[in-house]
Amino acid sequence: MIINDISQLIEPPLSALRDSPLMIVAAVLSVGIVHLCISFLRRPSKYRRPSRRKNKPRINNHALNIKKSLDSIRYTCKLVSDGKPGMALYRLKKVNAYVFEEIVLSAFEKSGAKIYRSKSYSNDGGIDGRFEFNGDRYWVQSKRYRGHISNDHIKRHAEVCQKNDVLPVFVHTGKTGKKSRDTAAQGGVRIISGDRLLGLISGESSLTELLR
Repeated sequence: MIINDISQLIEPPLSALRDSPLMIVAAVLSVGIVHLCISFLRRPSKYRRPSRRKNKPRINNHALNIKKSLDSIRYTCKLVSDGKPGMALYRLKKVNAYVFEEIVLSAFEKSGAKIYRSKSYSNDGGIDGRFEFNGDRYWVQSKRYRGHISNDHIKRHAEVCQKNDVLPVFVHTGKTGKKSRDTAAQGGVRIISGDRLLGLISGESSLTELLR
């Protein structure tokens, strides 16, 4: 019934068809196109071409960041071995914050620690990762700083770790002022930055020495 109605709408008057052969051709083509469209729409969905968007695999951001961290570690090691520590630190300051967290954890793992990566990058209570080494448990906070680090960040991290009976480690790319060093000493926070950070990533410094 639908097809008949559509055909009637597009069917030209008989007088027009007699006067112009082109009108006959156009009418036939129009009816044919309409029939094809209706047939396609009525065809079962299993015969239709699948959507590319539906079949596109999802990207696991966590796995991708871990992969990027390993690439960054290899490049950092190359810069250190080439005698370019300043460039290595500069590049670490520029990487994505989540990638930097994974760089730190991957470096700890490379140094012999048993690491526990966070399942998500939010609602982690400021803890960017956990690891065990020589029977002790450590919680890590990793920060990309360009200037001096925040003394409040050191203090809060120490308090959280003390409440959970774990040892605090604070890894960063900036500068550690005297006040922050005093706060870290009082809270038992192990600070790893600058040459110590490069030593951790490159493997030139032992983890036992860095955690003293």
